[in-house]
Amino acid sequence: MTIQNKKIKISFIGGGNTIQEHAKVFSTFKEVSMSGIYNRTQKKAQFIAKNFNIKNAYESVEDLYKKTKSDAVVVAVSVDATKKICEEIFKYPWICLIEKPIGYNLSEAIYLEKLAKKYNAKVFAAFNRRHYISTKNLLKKIVKYKGKRLIEINDQQNQFNLKKIKKRVVSNWMFANSIHLIDYFNILGRGKIKKIKVYNRWKNKKKCSVFAKILFSSGDVGIYKSLWNSPGLWSVKITTNKKKFELKPLERLLFQKVKSKNFKNSNLNYHFDKMFKPGFRNQAYELIKVAKSKKSLLPSIKDALKTMRLINSIYCR
Repeated sequence: MTIQNKKIKISFIGGGNTIQEHAKVFSTFKEVSMSGIYNRTQKKAQFIAKNFNIKNAYESVEDLYKKTKSDAVVVAVSVDATKKICEEIFKYPWICLIEKPIGYNLSEAIYLEKLAKKYNAKVFAAFNRRHYISTKNLLKKIVKYKGKRLIEINDQQNQFNLKKIKKRVVSNWMFANSIHLIDYFNILGRGKIKKIKVYNRWKNKKKCSVFAKILFSSGDVGIYKSLWNSPGLWSVKITTNKKKFELKPLERLLFQKVKSKNFKNSNLNYHFDKMFKPGFRNQAYELIKVAKSKKSLLPSIKDALKTMRLINSIYCR
């Protein structure tokens, strides 16, 4: 029996809210078997297994793979624990879907990408905002408009109330959090990035603003603005020759015509992004396609590294 017509066995690693959201989504697919879960706190793993009808909770990554022979594993652990988990899961021939960032900074991300190559591991990054209904429809709509694109991204981050998170992660918070917004440059901008000009540098743990201009080989221009430790709202705006589009909030797509002064709501079906954590249902479907050896829109670890390099260019040079 091929994987095309048998149950796809999926396991999970983690014990927090995010892994529960993943389990919630995958439990709705008839072709999926919820095979196992591992977390360093066994009690949490058992709780999640019971609540989402996962067959067993295991005490090690080795047992999780060898006793389930899962086709795929979904990983959602703390940023500082990602490296250790990757070093274990890459040894086995399952498909790996790992929550971003894959590495707490650029050097760790480079190491993990090389490690994936060493083991010939199939590794994908869980950039759920790429799978938002709003984002997917934005990508469809802007294709028809020719000419240069102006991509404007407003970011906001803070480093307050992070006492339980390790200092090295907090001091590299742009990789853990700004990645959500900066990744949009890599999916909306066409061609290669030719030049990055940073006008206001980041100052760790201080109230500041970061401004950067990104030039693409296609002629597209990206503008990045980020407020640190200040109030703000995430948004993505893209201007074409005939229409302007905006994700504000990111889960909703707005548009503005050339002669109009106001933005209007796009008439989209947001059903799955209301029922589940936004983007997670489409993302789960893409993982299932990978397991069936079908073409998928899941970003690879190489794609994730590309975004990590862009973050590093804006913040760390």
